[in-house]
Amino acid sequence: MNSKTKKWLVILLAICLVCTVCASLVQHGFGSVSVKAHNLTFTEMAAAIRENNSTYGKNVEVSFTENAFYNFHFTEYRPKTATDAAPAPAIVMCHGMNNVEASLVTVCIELSRRGFVVFNVEGAGHGKTDYGVNDLSHNTWGIEAAVEYAMSLGYVDTDAVAVTGHSRGGTMANATLAQVNANTSNHIRAYLSGSALKNLTNLSAEITEGVVFGLSDGFYEEGDSKKWLTAQLLTNKDGLGYSFIRCAYPEFDEDQIPEGVFFTADGALPTLDIASGESLTDVDTCRVLYNPRITHLMWAFCHLSMENTITFFYSAFGTPTGANYLAPSNQIWGWSALFTGIAMLSFFALLFPLASALLSTSLFSKLRRKEEGLALPAFNWKECILWILCVVIMAAYSYNAYPRDSLIAESYVSNVTLPYGPAANAAGNANALYNLDMGVFAMVMLLAVCAVRKVFYRKNVDTQSNPFVYAKLDSVTQFFTVALFAFVLVGLMYVPVFIAARLFNVGFQFNTIGVADFRLIRIPTMLKYIPFWGLFWFVHAVMNAGFRYRNVPDWLSTLGCAIGNVLGIAIFMAVQYHGLFTVGWLHNPSASSPTTFAWSILIPSIFGAVSSRFLYNKTHNTWVPALCNTVLMVTLTLSVLASYSPYWFI
Repeated sequence: MNSKTKKWLVILLAICLVCTVCASLVQHGFGSVSVKAHNLTFTEMAAAIRENNSTYGKNVEVSFTENAFYNFHFTEYRPKTATDAAPAPAIVMCHGMNNVEASLVTVCIELSRRGFVVFNVEGAGHGKTDYGVNDLSHNTWGIEAAVEYAMSLGYVDTDAVAVTGHSRGGTMANATLAQVNANTSNHIRAYLSGSALKNLTNLSAEITEGVVFGLSDGFYEEGDSKKWLTAQLLTNKDGLGYSFIRCAYPEFDEDQIPEGVFFTADGALPTLDIASGESLTDVDTCRVLYNPRITHLMWAFCHLSMENTITFFYSAFGTPTGANYLAPSNQIWGWSALFTGIAMLSFFALLFPLASALLSTSLFSKLRRKEEGLALPAFNWKECILWILCVVIMAAYSYNAYPRDSLIAESYVSNVTLPYGPAANAAGNANALYNLDMGVFAMVMLLAVCAVRKVFYRKNVDTQSNPFVYAKLDSVTQFFTVALFAFVLVGLMYVPVFIAARLFNVGFQFNTIGVADFRLIRIPTMLKYIPFWGLFWFVHAVMNAGFRYRNVPDWLSTLGCAIGNVLGIAIFMAVQYHGLFTVGWLHNPSASSPTTFAWSILIPSIFGAVSSRFLYNKTHNTWVPALCNTVLMVTLTLSVLASYSPYWFI
């Protein structure tokens, strides 16, 4: 390992560590909040609830089904002001589909530093929570169990427990409210729906009786914009907003719903002075509507939306005993997001010095070989036309394939398993199907390029017209050595992620884009998806090596490959959001999930082009970048989207 490699390795690891520590300090409220991760089975949770009932004289009912097999993960944020002598209100929350608990850390930071005990649930089938807990908790992703566990704790006020969540997590919080309040002796006091309008109309008066009920949905809401006309929530008298408020106050008929005003059966309540401790603790049932000008993914990542969330829970419960009131505008979550975002970028950058270090070892140095002697072509008008045609055709196909494959996966293969074991959830299968689809099409394009180049250079046999020469393998042993290299490289990249998550409870996350910690038992499921990603990244590596020119800088041709990777999806997103911001809903409203999920694809796809060129230049063997990118992308995706069962034998 040379000194330059050592230097960058030390720098990047130091950045990961410093950012982890700094993010941890923010998440711990600089010492005012303790953060504890829980990995429990439902049998263990039920036993803990019964023990707490006995210890604290409570009578919290256990309504979920006990099971000693499936793992349930959640993180608890406990302010030091919450004690057995001064129990505090508790808020149980859950992230949205295709994400993990780290996406809601921003909300946890702001609520816990204000004295609320917060439980951040990792929903069933995501991250470290097994999908099996969903069926065991009445299809609430496990939130039901977290609520009852929270109610049983001595430092939690059993009568002041709330649920909230973003997107699908908000829908599952809705299901939890219905299950707990209608079918158990327990009672949830408050519910804030975060960008989750689905099933709101199914909540009966019996379920919401005695509940402080808030609806917070963005003006530019990708998922609900056309069905529920979210841009008209405050003004459409025949829409969901008016229907929501009239459930509390049937006589309401003003021209516009006042945002942030609570309504009871007697009408609008005066504005609460939350700074002086006024709250709704003596109010039986009420409702409030927030409609900030934000998109779906900004609900937990926007100053205004965060103000609404803080104001809602201050209004519902007041300032917790012993805690100091902090104005809703006083927010520090951005610092944590900054640190974890930098750590995430450093994670990707680690590939370069780690790969260089591994290739200097005796085991992997044999992967380096001399480049084939055929000359690179010059970038001329022929190559320019060929490159433009490739990019345009690939982008056009990707533009249509991405939403189509996502909808196919959601409609037909969302819950199925592969013939040889369990599979990922709908989003995981959608991503796999899209990569396989693009891999097949890219192979066709590559063969077409080879044919055209043979015509171009038929009089110059020394010019490279067959990029498959870069994929030559010397032996079967070499292939397995390359595979080992890929797994070791990605494994080493994840070491800082594991350390940050397991020692500091920090995730490398920026909004909904991140690198998730995962249970190693999920690796068999990840391995089964390698063929889905493998074809695309093999063809990509071959094309990346083949689209080099002797008169074009390496960085420029690499940029061209990166553009080719993301242009189709980028155009799809631009068209979708143009419709959202001009008409009021997405250009293709049925493709709302692919639209929001696309953000998490862009960075890895761009990075894949850069890492592919770097690894090829190091080894002159396209199998190295192909397998390394395949293993990395599968791990990035399925560590978040998990599997319907993580166990090979189920």
